[in-house]
Amino acid sequence: RENFWSHKKVLITGADGFIGRHLLQYLASVGADVVGVARKKTNDPHLVSVDVANRVALQKVFSHTPFFAVYHLAADALVEHGQESPYETLRNNILSALNVLELARCYQIKRHHPFY
Repeated sequence: RENFWSHKKVLITGADGFIGRHLLQYLASVGADVVGVARKKTNDPHLVSVDVANRVALQKVFSHTPFFAVYHLAADALVEHGQESPYETLRNNILSALNVLELARCYQIKRHHPFY
């Protein structure tokens, strides 16, 4: 039986974080074609450097590949950073989530629950 994820195109935002990095490694190991989005530039061939809060930049990623699934894991998670820079945290967390959800809707990416 072929693996469910084999040759499925998957986008992961926050792919340079702890959970995103492990999810990217797992999905790649089971045959998914994974594109990870990270804030910082890297030499990893699976990662692209994109500000998820920048809709135009993120739309270029969505328009390049017809994704089967999107995992949005990009966020500012440190409470201290939110207290020190509330507007930046709002932009990074809320606007980023809105951009991912809206682009997923525009590109007709369906909801899936493959881990259940």
